[in-house]
Parts: sequence; C-alpha cells; structure tokens
Amino acid sequence: MKILFAPCHYIFGPNSGSESSWSYEIADRMSTKYPECVVITGFQKDKFNEKSIQNSDKKLQNSNKEDYEIIELQSEKSIVDMSLQNALLFNWKYFVKTREILKNEKLENSNQNSNQSENSTKFDTKFQVIHHCLPFAIGSTYNLAALLGFFSDKKFVIGPLQTGLNYRDADIDPRNFRSSNSNNSKSKFNLTTFFTGFLAQIVKPILRFLSHQTLLKADKIIAINKATFDLLISKNIPKNKIQIINPGLDLGKFKFLPKIQNETYLESQFSTQTQNPNQSLNPNQKLTQNLENQRINETQNTEFDKEKTTQNSKEMEKVEIELEDNFENKTKVGNQNETENKQENQVFEILSVGYLLERKGVNLLIKAVKILKTDLENERNKQIPEDISNLDSTSNLDNISHSQKSQKNNFQTNSQNNLTNSGSLSGNSDDLESNSQNNSEQSLNEKIQGLDKNVNKINSTIPKIHLNILGDGPQTENLKKLVLELDLEQNVTFMGFVDNSKVAKFYQKADVFVSMSKAESWGQMYLEAMACGLAIITTQNVGSNEIINSQTGILVPQLGVDELVQNLKLLIQNPAKKLQIATNARRELEQKYD
Repeated sequence: MKILFAPCHYIFGPNSGSESSWSYEIADRMSTKYPECVVITGFQKDKFNEKSIQNSDKKLQNSNKEDYEIIELQSEKSIVDMSLQNALLFNWKYFVKTREILKNEKLENSNQNSNQSENSTKFDTKFQVIHHCLPFAIGSTYNLAALLGFFSDKKFVIGPLQTGLNYRDADIDPRNFRSSNSNNSKSKFNLTTFFTGFLAQIVKPILRFLSHQTLLKADKIIAINKATFDLLISKNIPKNKIQIINPGLDLGKFKFLPKIQNETYLESQFSTQTQNPNQSLNPNQKLTQNLENQRINETQNTEFDKEKTTQNSKEMEKVEIELEDNFENKTKVGNQNETENKQENQVFEILSVGYLLERKGVNLLIKAVKILKTDLENERNKQIPEDISNLDSTSNLDNISHSQKSQKNNFQTNSQNNLTNSGSLSGNSDDLESNSQNNSEQSLNEKIQGLDKNVNKINSTIPKIHLNILGDGPQTENLKKLVLELDLEQNVTFMGFVDNSKVAKFYQKADVFVSMSKAESWGQMYLEAMACGLAIITTQNVGSNEIINSQTGILVPQLGVDELVQNLKLLIQNPAKKLQIATNARRELEQKYD
C-alpha cells in the first residue's frame, strides 16, 4: 500500500505534543510497514539525520532502518504558528506540493506502462490512499486538492478529528504558542491586527462551507470520541463515513509505577495491635513488596509487549485482592521499628501538567494547595500531645524535638553549675546529686524519644503538601506572583517546559494528578497519568467525561476549589483508595488505549 499523508500537521516528530504526536505515530507506523509512503509536513521537531540537509525534500531514516520520504514545507520554522495567515499559507503550500506529486505520479505510470511489453506484469505506483491527518478544525479547515477532484481515483481519509473548545484563549498568541498575548491586550491600535480580525470575520463563512464540502468528499473520517462523532452528525455528515478511534498510548513508555512511599500511610491507618516482628508478612507488607517487585521488573525491561501487559494485569489483580484484605482485616504492620523509620517527613506530591493558559485553571489548584496546607497544619496542631504544648507553646511541630533536646542541654548545664557552687556537700551528697542527675537525664531522654515518635507518627499520617507544575505559557508569571502572595514558595515548584519524552518520571514520583481545566476536547495527559499509577482529580469537561469514570478517577465541578480540597484530603487519608483507583485506571488503559 502506498499512502500520501497530506498534510501531516505543522510539526512532525515524536514527543511533539498530544495532537501532533498522533499525526507522527500514525504516519511513522504506517510508513514503517509501507516504506513507499510520503509525508508532507511543516517542519520536523527533531532532525533525525545528523548531517545538515539544505533541500527541503529529503528522506528520513526511522528506528527500523526503513526509508520513507518526509517533505518539509516550512523547514525554516522552529515554533508552531497557528495564526490565520499561516493556516492559509500552509494550506496553499501543501495543495501545490500534493498537486505536484500526483502529477508526477501520472507521468511515471504513463511512462512505465508504455515501456512494458504486452506479456509483462503491470506495476502500479499510484497512491492508494490520501490521508489528511492534521490539522483539521471542523468548520474552518479545507483541502483544496480534494475539492478539485484530485483524489477521485483514491481513498480519501481525514482525521483523527476532535471537537473545538467552547472557550476562547484570549491570553495566547496563535503565531507563537510559547509567547503571551496578555502584554499586547492594552497596546495601542494596530492596523495589521485590525485588518486580520476584519478579514477573519469575512472569511469564516467561506471556510465553513469549504470545510463541510471537504468532509463530504472523504471516504472515511476518524473521530477520537463520541463528542466528535455527534458533532459531525449534527453537521449532516453521513454516519457511515465516521469511525470512532480513540488516541492510544505507548504503555511501555508510561510504565505502571505507583508511589510505594504511600504505603506508610496505609500501614498507619490499619495499626490496631502489636505483632511479633518475626511473624510472616501481613497483607499491607505483601502489597508494598508486590508493588516494589513490580517497580523493579518494569524498570529492568526496556521493551513492552503483550506478554508483559498480561503479566502486569495479573500483578494488579493481586494488588486488588490485597487491597480488599487491607480493608477487611485492618491489620498492623509487623516490624514496628521499620514502620517508624518510614514515617518520617512524608510528602504528598501533587502534579499539574500542561500549557499554562488561564483556561487550564492552575490558579485554582494553587489556591486549593493553600487551603489544604492550612487545614493539615491545623490538624497537626490538634494532634500535638498536651505535654508538648505545655513545654513549648510557641514551637511548631517540626521544631518540637529540637526544643526538647535544648531543654535537656540546659538542664545538664544548670545541674553542673549547682554542683560546682555546692562546695560544702559531702562525698555522699555528691553521689546522691550525681545519681539524681543521671535519673533526671534518663527520664528526659525517654521523654524526648517518646516525643520523637509522636512527631514522626503525626508527620506520616498528616504529610506535607507539595505541587509540581510542569509546563510554561502566558500565565507563568501571574501564577508565580500568586504563589508568593499565598506564601507557598516552599510548597510549589515551577518545572518549566518538560519534553514529553521525560515527563513519565514526574508522573511516577507523584501521588495524584490534578487538572482544573475549564475546557478540554480530549485529555492525553489523563491517559499518561493513569498509565503511570496516579489517581486523577479533574474537572468535568468533554475530554474528562470521555475518559474518567467513578472507578478510574475523581471528577469535580468547574471552579470547584472546595470539592478539590475535599477529595485531596480523601486520598491522603485513604491511600488504599488511591491505589485502587490507579489499578482500575491502568487496567482500563490496557483494554481501551494500548
């Protein structure tokens, strides 16, 4: 089979973002199987060839050492430009290139047929399929070659398509997604901007008509979800043309590695009685060991195949059974000393991933972190033993042990001074004083050890909160100012832009993934987080409603900061539920999105 991908997005390459990565994966996998395929794109994200290539028409050698042709129409670019001007220019460029390729195809076939003898076997070099991959916005994108009938003897495929957003991103500059449009919102009148906006209003009805006619020309339209399917039906696109295919995920790249550290919370919740340290592992310890073994196995294996997927499913079935046993038995961890060591300085990691637009609602997440931090600190103070409060009412929980040790040192110094000043004491009195000091010191040491245990226990059951924000965008500076205003510098870290090839390790170190987005037509980051073993809390939108259910995540209302805080507390207090959600999500991913 010979396929012409025309176009295959503005950018071509792995790890280039959700939508553009779909285009790359489709074209790369099909072209690997059918090396005569040709890809027309804007520019390549990663230059696979080491040598500098001046010609824009060149061949790319993929990982399987199969050659297929990559044609760059805007090789001089390094950023995605989705402005109306560039969209019209790009559309014209791939029309011209498509027409040129198909014209050459006819000439080659004609010459080949004329040179063949009557008994020789004919070899057809024609493209059987033309795939308009992306971009394609329903209601504004068209394919001029299709409209002019250039594909009449071929199969014409469009997609994968998704619905548009019912939200206007006013803070984005379409000419450069890495820059902000907010600085220009109060600028003086700009003639070019005014003319472009005026032209867009005139062109919109024309684009809407051309887009609809292009869809009618397609033999098959790929929709990523039911919402897109319903939208196409509402546009009077014949039902038999539409097929729903969800975007998949490379589960080998996003491995199921839930955070083992959280088992400390699980163990502390079910501590009801003391066990002999020499007894066999109880269900909680088995769960921890099971997940740890799975972590080691996953890390050692660089290739992910169906056999491994089946093995992981069996492991997760064991995890589910053991989680149920935890709730039923509520047993105590065997080795109390090991548990106490693990209970020190726990941190509950929250992760946010995405382009920092106002629509993404990261400001709401930061406000929720402030509320959650305050609530947990109040809860810690309630759990401080009365004797600690009496000894040092001004100390916070983190400084209690240090305060008590300082009191011990002061006691030793005062005792020595008293002994020095009491020269009239007899030898027996000196012995009595020494014994008294030793007894007091021993008593204080025991008290300090007990306080240390109380502090560690409280820190484990009520962990500290930390938020990692992955991504950059127009709202970065505003969000940093909000963090300063709320005094959260120690609780929030801005990681900046992180390449998609490196984001998995951040998922695997976190406890929960949170998105407060006001609008999403899909949610690839939901799939990535679920694959890595995170529980998910997200707002209700088109994308989340398609992917998340009550068994695989938690949905909260739009702008629902209070509901977000409540559910974060729920996962902190019920780590077994968090692990159960992660297990359910991974299983569903293997069934639907692998």
